[in-house]
Amino acid sequence: MTAARVPVIIPVKALQNAKQRLACVLTKDERRQLVLAMLADMFDTLAEVPSVGPMLVVTPDPEVARLVRARGGVVLNELMAAGLDAAVRRGLADESVQAAGQALVLPGDVPLASAGEIAKLADGSARRGCPRVTLVPARDGDGTNAMLLSPPGVIDPSFGRGSFVRHLAAAVARRVDAEVLQMEGIANDVDAPADLDRLLRERRRSRRYEFLRGRSTLEVRLTLTAREDRR
Repeated sequence: MTAARVPVIIPVKALQNAKQRLACVLTKDERRQLVLAMLADMFDTLAEVPSVGPMLVVTPDPEVARLVRARGGVVLNELMAAGLDAAVRRGLADESVQAAGQALVLPGDVPLASAGEIAKLADGSARRGCPRVTLVPARDGDGTNAMLLSPPGVIDPSFGRGSFVRHLAAAVARRVDAEVLQMEGIANDVDAPADLDRLLRERRRSRRYEFLRGRSTLEVRLTLTAREDRR
């Protein structure tokens, strides 16, 4: 018997509001291109994992929607941006997710996630029979960079600062099985200049980020920001 595939929920903000913390080093258009490039990377990686699907992207942005449809994903339109938690709840309520009885929540800004990591997360859903939560913390241990929920409403999404502890506490409070996985690729989201620098090093052979490469202005801005951070 073939195991059921795990739906993936990816919330993506409107491009005009995306990656505000990188405004000190990237222009508005560069941030737009960066979000689209990272989302394309995510779809490439997810395509290598047979145990996941469909890919549901919750977004109010028409350009993001076009990319998702071109990649064979499902767009769940937001009429207005209501925050990350609301976007995730929108995905969890989808009929395909409810029918699957489980869901993998991933942000759109973890382009260094590997197919092996995602497959390991999805494979954890095979241990069914009781409610369970699997969490992947961000590199700093503060945020939540991936969350496998079985069933989809086993805990409520509570993203933002301190979300990892809140999600873990919610699972404990509901007395459901909770597993924490440390995954280097998924842990590295792209929110700050240092994260961007890491991405460019790891993806130095990819043409997808060519618009950021070989530009002394970017290197100078990264250096200046790093100096400010050390003060």
